[in-house]
Amino acid sequence: ELEKAREKLPKSPEVFYLLGVAQEKAGRLEEALVSYRRAHALDGSDLSSVMAAAEVLLALDRVREAQLYIDSYLSIGGDSPGMFELAGRFAMMRGEYAKAVGFFEQARDLDHKNLYYRESLAKAQFFASLYAEAAETLEGLRDKDSYRDRAWVHTMLGDCYMVLRRFRSARDAYQVATELSPSQPGVWVNLAKSALALSDGPRAVLAARQALDLAPDSLDALLVLGYALVRSGQANRAVSALTQGLARHPESGMLRCLLGRAYSAGGDEAQATRCYMAALRVEPDSRLARELLETQGKERVSQAGASSHGGDG
Repeated sequence: ELEKAREKLPKSPEVFYLLGVAQEKAGRLEEALVSYRRAHALDGSDLSSVMAAAEVLLALDRVREAQLYIDSYLSIGGDSPGMFELAGRFAMMRGEYAKAVGFFEQARDLDHKNLYYRESLAKAQFFASLYAEAAETLEGLRDKDSYRDRAWVHTMLGDCYMVLRRFRSARDAYQVATELSPSQPGVWVNLAKSALALSDGPRAVLAARQALDLAPDSLDALLVLGYALVRSGQANRAVSALTQGLARHPESGMLRCLLGRAYSAGGDEAQATRCYMAALRVEPDSRLARELLETQGKERVSQAGASSHGGDG
């Protein structure tokens, strides 16, 4: 029907735009691109066809072309928040996070009521390592009814707090995330890490065990559990848990290093040394394993010296 209308109204930008929409919905993307561009050629003041054409370029996996296309119209679309949002989205896809922050800030400033622009800004700030700014934006979203129950908001906010060393706030944010999404092992691992940062070993152990119950193959959960057990003075339990984990993760040098620390905490320095050596065989470039071996060697020398002086006395 729209093709018939196009024949009767060959200079109508509305017809070409709607034809592009229909073609896009039907999967005829190249034709849709032509229609959108024709619509803009007929009415240069309407930027909706420009944004639609850019979306089609994205669907065609022509990301760089889409970004350049949008960038070329930003100077004349300075009052269109949608243009800046789209430019920000393309920048995010290319990993240009700082650039995306600028675009999303402009979109937000032009439309304060649009929460999606704030959400996009928060994510861009986070990936641009602007954690204080991201935390502030996320806190504003968290207080909105439509975002209060979204686990990812609390998780990302907790991540920001961890980097900012606001560990108590991080723990509280992760706790909410576990309540909103209790079946996700990652949120329990996050809670365990924040508990460790607060020297709350028991809570860290419980959270890490919950993560492992949900995902027995999770190396991250296993490492956090082992470290929490060592920190809690439960070296033997740490050895048991980490030894069992080796069967699932035999190529993890980090796991072997942590197992060595557990043995060392339990007084078995010989076994600890064997673990550090095994870690180096698995990961020859492991700086941690070398440092642990060097530290252990210095401690032995120090202990031997102390024993020697004690004998002389």
